[in-house]
Amino acid sequence: MAAKLVKKVSDRTWLWMLRGVFFVLLLANLGYYALSETRTRRAPVALPPLPPGVAELKMIAEREAELLVTDGDLGGNLTSECFSLGPFTNQSDLRRAAQAMSSYVGASRQRQDQRLVDRGFWVYLPAVATREEAINQARSLSEAGLNDYYVVTGGDRENTVSLGLFREQNNAMRRQRSLQALGFEAEIARRQEEAVVYWFDYRRAGDEAPWKEVVASLKNVGQKPIPCFR
Repeated sequence: MAAKLVKKVSDRTWLWMLRGVFFVLLLANLGYYALSETRTRRAPVALPPLPPGVAELKMIAEREAELLVTDGDLGGNLTSECFSLGPFTNQSDLRRAAQAMSSYVGASRQRQDQRLVDRGFWVYLPAVATREEAINQARSLSEAGLNDYYVVTGGDRENTVSLGLFREQNNAMRRQRSLQALGFEAEIARRQEEAVVYWFDYRRAGDEAPWKEVVASLKNVGQKPIPCFR
């Protein structure tokens, strides 16, 4: 009976020993697998070089970012390849410039937007409190031999006496001085209004495009670098 009990205890001890060895081996294998995975991630396999003449494959987003850096005027040693010429206040000037530039551009487009446009200079007598005072000012101008004026009867400039619109600032200043010599406190304001303007966008093809010569006869027209378009 005692022999059977000893044998039963020995069998259980041996079974527990086998289980312990199994778990130790299992833990060792798991540790080795984790270590192998960590080394693989830290040291990626180097790809063989591409054959001559084969370009590297890149994602579209990466290529678009390169185009913006290459074509955009970001300063330093980078030079823009695309420009916007304008603003043109009428379509005839836009077409003339586009035709003159046609031999120097690789791609182009025309567009329009709205902005405040200078319409010259306004000479006037400042607004007074009442219509009667404005009429008295006009009567004084008439007595001084001046006839090219009118009284503004409504809007933001009501009771102002207008003394002329001039495209050139020098002409407006000459008018102002002549009125001041007669004792009238004339003032000058820049006249602006909302208007449609036009732009000619282009990608340069080759050497510098002669845009300065193209627009030499046009006023307030220049060019600025822009991101390239497709």
